[in-house]
Amino acid sequence: MTDLPSEISQDPRYRRVHDERERHAAEARAAQSLYLLMTRIFVVASAVAAIAGGLVLFGTEASPQEDSPRIVHWLSGGAARTGLIIVQGLGLAAAAGSGYILGRREPGKRWVTARMRAEDGRLLLARRTLEIGHEKGPGAFRQAGDWFVSFLEGQIKYLDTSARRRDRSAMRGLIVAALLVALAALASVLTGFDSKTLVVVLAIFGVAVPALTAAVEKWGEATADSKRAELHDASWSALNTLRDDVPAFQAAVAENDLDAALGFTDRVFAVLRDDHSGFAVTHGNAGGGAPGAG
Repeated sequence: MTDLPSEISQDPRYRRVHDERERHAAEARAAQSLYLLMTRIFVVASAVAAIAGGLVLFGTEASPQEDSPRIVHWLSGGAARTGLIIVQGLGLAAAAGSGYILGRREPGKRWVTARMRAEDGRLLLARRTLEIGHEKGPGAFRQAGDWFVSFLEGQIKYLDTSARRRDRSAMRGLIVAALLVALAALASVLTGFDSKTLVVVLAIFGVAVPALTAAVEKWGEATADSKRAELHDASWSALNTLRDDVPAFQAAVAENDLDAALGFTDRVFAVLRDDHSGFAVTHGNAGGGAPGAG
């Protein structure tokens, strides 16, 4: 990104907005990290607890005969059952602990709030840059204009990259969910085979698939990759259209016309504010406790 001259970047009005924006950005990053970490723990721990609990029940209900598959004897044994109960308990404890942190400390809500303040600060900083540059003289104003064009290009690149990355992530989630559904369907077809071992494996599979499917769905709700990919793609398209008016903006800067230059920046800001508002709506329930709870 184009560097600003020191007469702008060291101006107290610029520094005040810059430092405040950086503070909110740091708060957003910390809250996001905690939110995603606790959500991962909650999702994984819930799935593990559900699978372990199902296997405990299966082992309790199974009546191993002398010719029963080895896995039935193993699941019905006291050591295996004790181990599964311990795993289930640890999973439930981890899920409860992470759910408590998500609900009590509300990192999701703090992430959204801080992120919105940081993005508002980014836009205010861009506007303040042009205002201070205009005040400092035509040379500084031209440099501020070049900085804003670089800012616009950076936003376009970020939105494109983020949309593609989130679209790939959402697609991976869909593929995993589809595979689980396909495996469940395959399992139902194979139930007719006369094999005690296969019947047991399918029964265990029937315990695991719902828990894994729920985990994939909960993680998808937390990241909202598909919705945010659509949002960023729309914002990228709008900014890419505004890119055609950059020459007119540069001409306004060259003519030292602050009002005309700010008219263009306001159009850019309108697109970015819509993107930020969409983010807030998408993650509006991020502070409402554990994913899928309630």
